[in-house]
Amino acid sequence: MEIWRWVQNCPAVHLVSRRIATSMPGFPNGLMLHDVAITRSRLRGRSEDLLFAEDPVLLRRLRRGLSFVESVGAGGDATLVRRGLPKFFDFDAQALSDNLDGDSFSQKVCRSLVGSVKEAISSGSIIELSRLDKANGENAQVSYFTGTGQWVLCSKNVSLLAANASEVELPQWSDRRYRFARLVAELWFAQLSVLPEASRKLLEEMLASRTLVGEMIGGSGAHLVDYGALRRLQWFAIVPNYGDELCWPPSSSIAFLQQTGLPTVTLKIVGPGLFKSVDETFSALQETFMATEKSKLQDVGEGYVMYLTSKSHKDDTGQVVNLAKMKSADYRLLRRMRVRAKLFAQRAGSMLVDDAVEEYRKEATSAGLSPDIINQRADSLARLCRMIFTEDLPPEVVDEQFLQLLQRAESFEGTHAPGRAAPMLCVIAPPGEMTTTTWKGLQDLVQSISLQLEELSFSGEKEGMSTGSELAQSPEALQKGNLSTAWHDSTASRKRSFLNVNPQELEKLFFPARCMEETPRKRRRSQDVMEEKQQQATTRLASSLRKRCRFLFWGWSDVHKDCPGQESDMEPACATRFESRMLGQLKPHRPQVLSKLRSQAQRLWTLLPASQTCWLPTLPRLTQARALSTMVGSFGTPAKDESATLEPNPSSKMPWTGSTVIVVIPLGLPGMGKSSLLERIFHMGQQAAVKAYRQGKLEKPGDHGVEQPLKTLHSVATVSSDEFTGDELKMLGMDATTRSSQDVVRCRRLAAGQYRRAIEDFFEEAAAAEPEKLHLLLLDKNHPPSALRREAQVLQELSSKVGCRLCLKALAIQPSAEQFSAVSGDLLEEEEKHFGPWAYPWSPTVLAECASRLLLRSSHDTLSGNETSLFVLLSFLRLHHRLAQLSDLGDTSIEVVEAPYISTGTLASWQGHGHAHPWHQLELRALFHQALLVMQKPFANEEPVRPLLSAIARLLLASGLRSPNAASQSLHARDCAEKLWPSLLQPPAVSESTEPDVIPAVRYVALEVEPHHRTLEVSLQRLSDAMRIISDLSEDGEAFPSHLFKWPQALHVTTCYVGGGALAENQREILTKSKHLFWEAAAFDCLVTHLVGARGALAFAVVDEQRLRDSGLPIADAQRPHITLCTRQPWRPRHSNDVLKAATPFLEDSAGVCASGKWIRNFAVGTAVLDIFVLKLENPILLSSNAVKLC
Repeated sequence: MEIWRWVQNCPAVHLVSRRIATSMPGFPNGLMLHDVAITRSRLRGRSEDLLFAEDPVLLRRLRRGLSFVESVGAGGDATLVRRGLPKFFDFDAQALSDNLDGDSFSQKVCRSLVGSVKEAISSGSIIELSRLDKANGENAQVSYFTGTGQWVLCSKNVSLLAANASEVELPQWSDRRYRFARLVAELWFAQLSVLPEASRKLLEEMLASRTLVGEMIGGSGAHLVDYGALRRLQWFAIVPNYGDELCWPPSSSIAFLQQTGLPTVTLKIVGPGLFKSVDETFSALQETFMATEKSKLQDVGEGYVMYLTSKSHKDDTGQVVNLAKMKSADYRLLRRMRVRAKLFAQRAGSMLVDDAVEEYRKEATSAGLSPDIINQRADSLARLCRMIFTEDLPPEVVDEQFLQLLQRAESFEGTHAPGRAAPMLCVIAPPGEMTTTTWKGLQDLVQSISLQLEELSFSGEKEGMSTGSELAQSPEALQKGNLSTAWHDSTASRKRSFLNVNPQELEKLFFPARCMEETPRKRRRSQDVMEEKQQQATTRLASSLRKRCRFLFWGWSDVHKDCPGQESDMEPACATRFESRMLGQLKPHRPQVLSKLRSQAQRLWTLLPASQTCWLPTLPRLTQARALSTMVGSFGTPAKDESATLEPNPSSKMPWTGSTVIVVIPLGLPGMGKSSLLERIFHMGQQAAVKAYRQGKLEKPGDHGVEQPLKTLHSVATVSSDEFTGDELKMLGMDATTRSSQDVVRCRRLAAGQYRRAIEDFFEEAAAAEPEKLHLLLLDKNHPPSALRREAQVLQELSSKVGCRLCLKALAIQPSAEQFSAVSGDLLEEEEKHFGPWAYPWSPTVLAECASRLLLRSSHDTLSGNETSLFVLLSFLRLHHRLAQLSDLGDTSIEVVEAPYISTGTLASWQGHGHAHPWHQLELRALFHQALLVMQKPFANEEPVRPLLSAIARLLLASGLRSPNAASQSLHARDCAEKLWPSLLQPPAVSESTEPDVIPAVRYVALEVEPHHRTLEVSLQRLSDAMRIISDLSEDGEAFPSHLFKWPQALHVTTCYVGGGALAENQREILTKSKHLFWEAAAFDCLVTHLVGARGALAFAVVDEQRLRDSGLPIADAQRPHITLCTRQPWRPRHSNDVLKAATPFLEDSAGVCASGKWIRNFAVGTAVLDIFVLKLENPILLSSNAVKLC
């Protein structure tokens, strides 16, 4: 039997089998019942619908249900006992009206539908459109196997054999896999029991070679159409087990089912009659689609299934040529509502009701529903989410009882819902260092002052809270649990705090996508895309939880020291499982283990926003009240620069003794020959190194018996992104000329994981090698400046993780000698007037050389010689816009090595075009200018620039292009590689510092005065009173009303402003001293001498600068210490510096400012004119014990 042989040989399907004992004469050894299923590895991240749409043979042969019976030990063919309907898809009216030549899923489906109708009509047939109600339940199928006299009773993918109801209870069908098939069997035998004997015999006879297809409806809240609490079977189709017929025509199926007494769905013939043309057929389909789309759920249920039947004449029964689904927009959006409700339940309160409703509104609006329906459904979703939160319903209950919950929610009036998410505190401390006394102190702190998380966690959200939503309270008590283990705990989103000792696990929790990218697991290729989708969902979920969590890094600065303040009677707090194991390892390996954990903690610190983190250098005891009190004010600092790199710690003077990895990253354009140059460098490395790796695989093993000289090149590796992508394309049976853009994108994603794994494996091999060895890594991938900096950051983090020293070298590919241009200077000036100056590091002549090489390529992994290659070339060039020199990368960690490699002197594009004929070159330059101007965004859309690309290709090809021979190319690559080799293998001198700093790059240094908030608030009131007392009658009133003026997030005294630019020498010195003070948890007293206010603008307190300097606090020369107390829009805290600078003469003793204060009217501050009031304090205010803060 052909279909059986196809199932056995087709790699896209596999058999799920069950051996069944039987006493029937034809099966002495029993029989095997086989269900055919799709092989998941063939999906490669695609949906089943897309797989069926791309494979017509699979669509025709693998039905929605396919089962065989085979005699055990007999050999030969099996018997086909069940065959369902073919896979059919949603009807897309929009795709039908568009061009059907595309490769999208909808266009493929529409092409198949249109093709079947055209084929039928061209053969002289007419089309009948039949509309059957689409039952919303679980698929059910029944046939009859005469070999054993049993019914074949099936769900969509699972079948069982039973002659009567008692056989359904046999142990062989007790597995969970058969749960739906057992329900179908029970309902089928119940239906048979009420049928007359003649109907049962007729069904046995007819279903011996056919399959009855229906739906199991009712008795479940998981479906959106309510059929009542009673389960039942409803039938709609009969499918022949053999032949090419899709199914019986609906009129024949419904007539037979009604004859036997079985329940059926409703059938309706569409239109006034039969359709004789393609246009008439699809016009009727579109009208039915539009009517279904706008119908309500209670009117049409889920929707309809359209059967297209080809008939030779009016009285012919006909043959079904295609099927299509039509669903109402109301039904689809109700499904989306269920998805939103389940997601809300999964996030266990970490998602706001308004966010869930807003996302649903966007989906409903895009579907074109009326505003009234959208508002009604959105209100229902809001009520449902509030009820889910109030009753703490798990997502499983929401899924299984959705209709009941939605009905209950209509009468739910509760407002207890997460109008704002509940905050959490996560304490990250070294293992074994958190004593019981310290733990109790933190608990007391949480219970007494509640960490003020409500005010610190959600800046800007308080105004946007919905009426009636309750403020989430702070954690009542700390839980001795690890947050990473409580990730899926439904109570993890409530008011809790956690103690963690493993920073790396927290990074995996809160940054899953980053961790998967940097440390990918070794897994099968078929899992990559599926895991990528799961990773994206996990990333969104982690981001939601991370936003409401505050992180306290406690005690990592002195982790290498013994803590003399911790007496032996202070027992460690109850340890987690990880901590218990870690404590056992600390005895022999304490420095190494704690150093690694500290590096992980520093890394996590840099990843998290500064407004959510607090770093306490030492482990405070209860007696250290200052450290405990400043912990609250340490939250809420400005956001850190994510791209900032860690500065070296000047306190570390240890010489570097580990391995050095030299990474060569090319900086060039496609067509510059980077691959041939890197291949030649790799060949030289193979001869000089002990080991050689290509694409992550060892090509040259080391000679373990031969002693290598000291400082020799130990290993060399080359990794090509294009080669990995090409391998993926080959596995799909494609190459650079036959692939589509979607195929390349999908393969590049798969190749990215392999590319990253190969790099990480090489770093791990380098770390495991003998110390003080050199390792050379060549990355064969085009890197524009932005990608180069990202790659550098990733490699720096990777080298720190494995313990290697990193040396980055950017290989800037440049022309060895520019060809003399035939275009005169006057023409170039006219070109510049028209297009503007050329803003790229490579000249148009070099660009022409690269374009020529791309067009002449005979083979390449991803780019063939066509216009798409030119589009990629110009896109890469666009990424270098306004980069005048390749050495201007702005990153001192990357050494730029110039490679004069591309030889424009041998350019064949202009053969026969000398000084007398410059117009071809001028025309090409103009085309390049125009294409770059039209290209708004690199790699985004090729269509607008395609005509210009065609013109460039025609002009180049018409100029007699010829490719240099292989021998000359190889000789040129060898000469260039030999010149570059010494500079590539020369690492920079080792700096004195190798240990990363505790604190990332900062924007400013300050003294934290937030604990004195109340004192400063009283001072501001005093300033306001003084301004009112001596003001004009027209100015009588509160000077700084709270509803108009805003306090800073954290009160502080700025001592040095760094900003985002380069550091001056004096700033670097101040920053270094300040960091030492931060590590030492130093504290300084502040003395407030004056209060200054500008009516309607701002107020600040002036601090005694000389007193701070005398106490040893480093302060920038241009910085005048002050505390901004409040500001009013559009004034900002930074404007206090301008006012203070202008008002400095009035702060001197000789200025005559009395104790009652003095007005300075119409005072110019920059471009503004203000009335400023200065109040000198007779008794200066002392603010004691203020910690140094790095922001």
